[in-house]
Amino acid sequence: MIEPSLLGASAAVAILELDAASAAQLMICRPAVFGPVLGAAFGQPALGMGLGALWELLSLDAPIGGYLPINATVAAGACLLMALGDGAVSPEAAF
Repeated sequence: MIEPSLLGASAAVAILELDAASAAQLMICRPAVFGPVLGAAFGQPALGMGLGALWELLSLDAPIGGYLPINATVAAGACLLMALGDGAVSPEAAF
């Protein structure tokens, strides 16, 4: 069974994804912004900052023509949620 805290964090990541194109576009959906916040919510802000910065760097390619960039919000959120919480895996395995 999924922990309530991970379920709530998963829902928060899904809501943050709306910021990417559908609502407000305040850039809070960027991994460099929400990574440290999500990490701090689970008591590991350094891990959140590191993984958030890593996914931010991986998603810097400009979408030109038919290029479809990775969804950095979902990728970083999934990575952080796998590395945080009671049943966490190592950050290397989460990435």
